[in-house]
Amino acid sequence: MTQSRHRDRKGSLIIRGRERKFWLSQWPEGNKRGSNKLGWCDELTRSQAERAHRQLMEKVNRHRDSAGDSVTLDGFFHEHYWHEETGQYRVDLSTKKPSTRRDMKNTMLQVSIPRWGKRSMDSIKTGEVQSFIASLMSQK
Repeated sequence: MTQSRHRDRKGSLIIRGRERKFWLSQWPEGNKRGSNKLGWCDELTRSQAERAHRQLMEKVNRHRDSAGDSVTLDGFFHEHYWHEETGQYRVDLSTKKPSTRRDMKNTMLQVSIPRWGKRSMDSIKTGEVQSFIASLMSQK
């Protein structure tokens, strides 16, 4: 069995956009590149963008290091999408349209979390989710 190299991702900070330029943070994730828009170039200086990029890379690397720890669906949802105490959307969901945020939050809180919330995410199988969706569709 081979082990992958243990190192922190540094990623890259680039400028994108045709008409209005924005700062884009990119990093390798397996066979693809993860990316995150950091802000508009006319609103962030390079040093502010670099600081935001470093903070994002720390978060990405921290999650990579803890990937062995299995997180529950409920924990994942509240860590990335919904802050229960303040009733606010987290950054990962705040970039979506209001209707998308509302629908994702309601689906998770009313359907997915009651069904699988306490289970670890790696124990939830595709076939199980498909069967559940089929049963919901047949009820209509």
